[in-house]
Amino acid sequence: MLGGHPRDHRTLARLRRALAPRFDEPALEEAFRRDQARETAPIVRSGFVVGIPLWIAVAVVLPLAATIDPFVLYATVAVMVVVDAVSLVLVRGVPSMARIDAVGIVSAIANAVAILALAAAASGGQEYALPALMLTTLYAVAIFRIGVPRALAPAAAILAVFLLAVAPTSTPGQLVFDLLSWAP
Repeated sequence: MLGGHPRDHRTLARLRRALAPRFDEPALEEAFRRDQARETAPIVRSGFVVGIPLWIAVAVVLPLAATIDPFVLYATVAVMVVVDAVSLVLVRGVPSMARIDAVGIVSAIANAVAILALAAAASGGQEYALPALMLTTLYAVAIFRIGVPRALAPAAAILAVFLLAVAPTSTPGQLVFDLLSWAP
């Protein structure tokens, strides 16, 4: 815990500035965030628009590649299509960057949980879990442009879900290899 020493507070301020740089002028920061939201919103919307047919393609292609309970497959895909459709509505117009970040974080976590649920339900699906999660993470970074401090939440959640899904059936060596191959 940080004490009352001024050096401790300066260190914390430097760390905050390094992780989430901001303009010194609040008005300039607000203008930057508005411009960033204006530029980011169309990209985010296109990500959700593309996500809907991608999930439908999963419903068509996955049964050809693995044995999976149809109910689990179609229920998961239906939920993810709804998540993408609701997310698309939530980012209509020019939403704030806070809204874009929040919707992106929830969507990234939902995608990770869905991918791991399908991997767990499919025969031999665990071998596809890590590459799918890596793709989900890349998608979240590229499409949602989530800032560093906020990106830690979905990254930690995706990692936790992966460990919960894969750890019971993996050796310690496999887990270390998987985690190291996932690290940037």
